[in-house]
Amino acid sequence: MATIRVTIQRNGSAFTGATPVLRDPDGVFGVRQGDDGAVVVAAGTAMTPAGGGVYVHEWTVPVAGISYAYWIAVADGPETHYTRGVYVSDPADITITISEHDAALLAAVAQQLAAFGEPVIVYPPSGSARSVTGIVTRSAPAQSNDPRGIRTPMTVQLPNDATAGIGGNEWTNRFEIGVPRYRGGPTVRLRTTRPVHQDLGMMTWEVT
Repeated sequence: MATIRVTIQRNGSAFTGATPVLRDPDGVFGVRQGDDGAVVVAAGTAMTPAGGGVYVHEWTVPVAGISYAYWIAVADGPETHYTRGVYVSDPADITITISEHDAALLAAVAQQLAAFGEPVIVYPPSGSARSVTGIVTRSAPAQSNDPRGIRTPMTVQLPNDATAGIGGNEWTNRFEIGVPRYRGGPTVRLRTTRPVHQDLGMMTWEVT
């Protein structure tokens, strides 16, 4: 049996809240042969906790004497950390360090939404529309009671979360948001024109 082992740490200490799986960023494989690319461990295969922030996966090497490429994905809230390894005969242990800054950033998002958020409607590229809380920045006050006659550039910030906001896999310019052109006004369905910024906590678009 071959063993792939990873240690998850946060600020130098074992982090047991992780959920590592064997999966490359494209979701194609967990482990594959280096000679012909054959998948030998499926993408999404969970690793087994071994205590102290250590996770392992045991598997049978189908062909001796060749290398095997693998990826480990670690979900931490809405963010996923990836690292790549190569199994030959006795691979070195891998350590993935998760920054405490990530947790602080997510906490700041919750505070911002509570202070400045307002209801908006997300129309994702696929799936059903959903009502979420976002932060709308309007560059000028409304000039008319008819929101359709106003062409004020706006930006909308939404949580980087596929449930509470919008997921990273839904980041696209063909995305629509239902938002009032002035706070408290009627909701108008607008189209994103330009992605402005994305980080672990929030995604920001310019909309018209």
